Amino acid sequence: MDILQYNREQQKPFERIKDDEIEQLLLLHNAKNRCLIRRITSKRKGSIDNDESVISNLACLSLDLTTNAEIETARSHARMAASLHAKGDIDGAEQNYKQAMMYIPNDTLDWAAYAYNLADIHMVHGQRQLALDLLQKAIHIRKLLEKNSQEIDQLQLAIENIQSQAS
Repeated sequence: MDILQYNREQQKPFERIKDDEIEQLLLLHNAKNRCLIRRITSKRKGSIDNDESVISNLACLSLDLTTNAEIETARSHARMAASLHAKGDIDGAEQNYKQAMMYIPNDTLDWAAYAYNLADIHMVHGQRQLALDLLQKAIHIRKLLEKNSQEIDQLQLAIENIQSQAS
């Protein structure tokens, strides 16, 4: 997964079709990101590295690897869910959004975005209460992390629509 993510960044969107298929196969077999591979393009200013700086950077990198890997795994599932949803595979999209939500803390904007998309799928299945619960959690998160946003307005409108249908 890590190499797939790394290579994806270097490609144009129309070149990613084959990688999307590979990513789907990996995700179906519970693949996870283990680390974030980055390309460093800046050149060194000096020929001798500061040992303290290098050790400090490595320590920070090792602490962030687990979190970054989980976030990248969540985003992979979310990308796959969006792709499946666009192709009409609602059940596959639902499963991938649920997976994405499992890999990311439930107090982040990413989680709120995945919850919104999953709520939409619940509405397609006629599961209004599940959709409403997700939307209410998502709007709570967004209001904590953002003042005003288009996403908050969308969530509020979706909640109002569900509540008016229930009346």
